[in-house]
Amino acid sequence: MEDGDVGIKLSASNSMELEQGRCVLDMECERTMTAKMSVASTESIMKEMWSHIFSKHPNQEDDFAAMVTTNADPRSRFVFSFWMAVSGPIIAVLVLTTFLSCCVSWATTRKATELSISLCNQSVEKQQLEIEYLLDTSTTYIYEGVLAEIEAQINKFVVELADRAVDGLWNTMCSYHAFGLDANGSSSDSRWRLAFPMLSEISGGNQNRREIINRVDMLSVIFKNGAFTGVGKGDDGNFVWYEAAPSSDASGMLQVWHIKYGADGVPNRVSVENMTHHPITELPSYVGQGKLALENPTGPPVQMWSGVYFFADAKAKVSWTSPLMYCGDYSCFDGVLVASFTVRTLNTWCYDAWQKLTAKVREHPFDYSNHLGDKNSIIFVVNQISPSNPFQEGWLLGSTDMSGTVQLGPAVNSELHMVKATSRVLLERFTTWNAAELQDQVTPFTFRINTSGFAVVEDCDKLETLDAGCYHVATRSVSIDFRTKWLLVVALPADAWTE
Repeated sequence: MEDGDVGIKLSASNSMELEQGRCVLDMECERTMTAKMSVASTESIMKEMWSHIFSKHPNQEDDFAAMVTTNADPRSRFVFSFWMAVSGPIIAVLVLTTFLSCCVSWATTRKATELSISLCNQSVEKQQLEIEYLLDTSTTYIYEGVLAEIEAQINKFVVELADRAVDGLWNTMCSYHAFGLDANGSSSDSRWRLAFPMLSEISGGNQNRREIINRVDMLSVIFKNGAFTGVGKGDDGNFVWYEAAPSSDASGMLQVWHIKYGADGVPNRVSVENMTHHPITELPSYVGQGKLALENPTGPPVQMWSGVYFFADAKAKVSWTSPLMYCGDYSCFDGVLVASFTVRTLNTWCYDAWQKLTAKVREHPFDYSNHLGDKNSIIFVVNQISPSNPFQEGWLLGSTDMSGTVQLGPAVNSELHMVKATSRVLLERFTTWNAAELQDQVTPFTFRINTSGFAVVEDCDKLETLDAGCYHVATRSVSIDFRTKWLLVVALPADAWTE
């Protein structure tokens, strides 16, 4: 072979060794050769690795073959195919777009969820407020109805009827005085004569006053000289005449006559009983008017209610009083006209109202399970303002208790559990019975009786059912004259209307 035509085939390693021999004296050349040898070694290793991979996945050899080339620049050995160069950015854009879409969708969904939850909560709160308002309105309406009914009975059968009875008795006294008849109670006959119009009022003889007949328990006249005459209803349905001579004749002695009708229909006094009684002029039904006569002798006549007291028949009474004077002022004060009714009558009215209220609860479509009784409900009357006897303010006058006993004294010390607890709560909130706020219309509020039996004002959950310790209380102040007021109170379990 000629030297020019001879192609010497050298291996890659021999070629590198030959070229290395030429760079013995050139340092830069030597560094370049070292790098080329390193790259050649790396290429050899990678080819062996890819050959191993493609032996298991032969279909992918063509796509990856172009990734490694021996002729490429040593600084950029990895070359991507056209397919990867085009699809790579597209895939990246799709992935990024999908990611951003997911982020936007997640944020939107979360915002919508939060808004929905917020609107739902607002709707629930609004509905709860509406329900509570309806409960408050309905319970207020029911309580006001019950209390208004008792107030109407007091006005009709106590205030109005007592006033009419006294007015009728006053007309009789004026007639006796005008005709010169003995109208000062100095003799037994004169006192018995005055008993007839009283008996007519109470027994039904006066056809024009049947309403008074059914409610006024006693009519009487207390004279300034200490004499007394009066007719009252007995326990057996019959009538009793009470009389006392002037104090100068028999101070503190009260005679009780049972009235019987003869065959001719004329009433007769029989079966007399003598009772020792404190001086008649010390009765609360007289004391208030006597005090006005002493304090303001020239003052105009004033009608007023007495305080609560026990009469000779052992019944607690309150009396509507009017001064007996024919000159128009207290300078000629001669005694007191009295229309009395038994405090126990209030118990009957309270009990009747309570029965109607419990009937409303029983009408509840879900049937209230905690049956109402004297242990968890009450309607009662308190002496709120009593100018004639301020000491009796706060005294219990009547309640739903029908046991037959009347215990006079402060309501906060009552033996009736619900009366005692409710009264203490009212004083806790208003401090005094005659507080101005308590004389106005009071919105029903709630209180709780804890396990120890102590009552405290507390805002109970109006929508909670079967809350045996929570109660509603409502009040109404009733004026029975221009100064005296009674307080009507009703207390029921709060869940009686929510169950």
